[in-house]
Amino acid sequence: MPMTTNRQSNHEAIEIYSAIKKIMAEMNTEYCQSWWLNSKNFDLKSKLSTSKINQRCKLLVKQGYLIIDKSRTSTSMGICYRLTDKML
Repeated sequence: MPMTTNRQSNHEAIEIYSAIKKIMAEMNTEYCQSWWLNSKNFDLKSKLSTSKINQRCKLLVKQGYLIIDKSRTSTSMGICYRLTDKML
């Protein structure tokens, strides 16, 4: 299996960030549940698996573009993300 480069990871993270913004706009919410980003619910060009999507979200959290909304995060609903003021 080929290794993912930092450049590719960042490109995928940008795609996830855009997907999160789009989903939030379509649903008229200020948050995004991680399961909304499932490939069955949203068509990503990069065709990432759920685990890869979650890894890219963690990267976005680490880079300061997303925060985890702990009040809406649960075992049954998954991680809930909110955008920060930092824009991509």
